[in-house]
Amino acid sequence: MNLNRVAANGPTIAPVSRPCNVNLTDGLLMLLSRYVWAGALIALLVGMMLVSPASAQTTAPVQTAWRLLDYVAVDYPEAVKGGQIASPTEYAEMTEFSASARERITGLEASSAKADLVRRATALERLIAAKAPADAVGTAARGLAADLIAAYPVPLAPAIAPDFARPSPVQAELRELPRHDRGRDGATVGWPRSPADRVH
Repeated sequence: MNLNRVAANGPTIAPVSRPCNVNLTDGLLMLLSRYVWAGALIALLVGMMLVSPASAQTTAPVQTAWRLLDYVAVDYPEAVKGGQIASPTEYAEMTEFSASARERITGLEASSAKADLVRRATALERLIAAKAPADAVGTAARGLAADLIAAYPVPLAPAIAPDFARPSPVQAELRELPRHDRGRDGATVGWPRSPADRVH
């Protein structure tokens, strides 16, 4: 077998030697068999391009909406206590995050669960606007988040596990900050550069 010919033209399914009186049908079959692998590869790539953007368009909004709903469920008790705004900043975040989650859910592709999810996201916004009790808002947000993931399954974990042996960019930057003067007891004031710099 001539490996240079295979590398240049691809593998052939038909026998290499053919009689000279090849009719039109045999010629077409030989041509198709020679390039069928290329056609299959092109069809696969086109199929991947058509499917991937739709899933990517769904994945990011679902993940973001889920995270926003989780944040609302966890932090709402700090925003509203006893039907009164306890923290205006937190309350503003709760209203913004619930509205953003609703917008993302509204923008998702059609599914049998979408209308109910949008209705419940709107109901969550109303609960927050009415300064409802924290347990009602938490239950509504967690239930909506769980049903969102059930209707639009997407991964929620990071694609790459964090490397705890290597400091994060923020930690590395903080370690480079200049140290401040020593405190009254001789301890270093500021961010210690290494465990050895920490005074116990």
